[in-house]
Amino acid sequence: MKPIFLGADKGISATSLDLSRTGLDSVRVEAWGITEYDYKCGGAVPGYPGAIIEKVHPVKLSDGCWKFTIVGEGIIAARSDTQIIGYPRNTGELMGLDTIVDEWETSNPNKFKLGQRMTGGNIIVCTSVTAQPMNRQKTRFKVTATGQGILDQSKPYKESYNVTTQDWQRDSVRVNLAGGWTNYRKGSIAQAKAMKTISYISASLPDFTDVSRNATPINPPAIYTPFMSGQISDFTWLFPHGWTLMAIIADPIPGTTVGAVQLVFELRQQKIL
Repeated sequence: MKPIFLGADKGISATSLDLSRTGLDSVRVEAWGITEYDYKCGGAVPGYPGAIIEKVHPVKLSDGCWKFTIVGEGIIAARSDTQIIGYPRNTGELMGLDTIVDEWETSNPNKFKLGQRMTGGNIIVCTSVTAQPMNRQKTRFKVTATGQGILDQSKPYKESYNVTTQDWQRDSVRVNLAGGWTNYRKGSIAQAKAMKTISYISASLPDFTDVSRNATPINPPAIYTPFMSGQISDFTWLFPHGWTLMAIIADPIPGTTVGAVQLVFELRQQKIL
């Protein structure tokens, strides 16, 4: 290949050029110069300013000039944003929020921003972003975004149930039920305790003044509540009773009001032993 002379003393000719959809392009050129140090590693490949010299092999010619074999890598041809094959990757959770990881090669390191809604699922918001330069000039980046939220398209929330028992001990009690006893004696009575948790993604912080107020969750579980009778002084009376919002747990993304919210409900008995 005949060299392309740059002025009176230098010339280049490309011997190979590999352009890639993702990753770095590579180029191999032959160049001519006057001194041994005309081309150095870390400089631009002659004729290809988007590529950086990674290897140089200089050879002195009989006429006193130098011939260089140069290998370089970089972003040589213009590219559009490219999603990496295999992404996005979805991870569904039985309990808790689901996760999406997306990865792109792009010239925009701010392709994703914290709190923005991501593609996929019912509602997924970006919770972390990393942008790693691909080339020395920092004109191309590999951007990885992780989002959390709800993948299930049928409902914008996750729900979990926790139904347990709590024992109440009394010095004198009778249980007029199958398996119980009809004469007063010291005993322990088990009562059902039901809790329900709703998890979702919110664009704003919830109203924390709702905590300790009566509120019925979506799809509340039914539990067994035996009838108890006796003197008023025999019981501890609860207010509020019935379904009550016991806690709000909010985890906003830094710098935003967007984040994960959990609402914890409890079915409180009107009276306990």
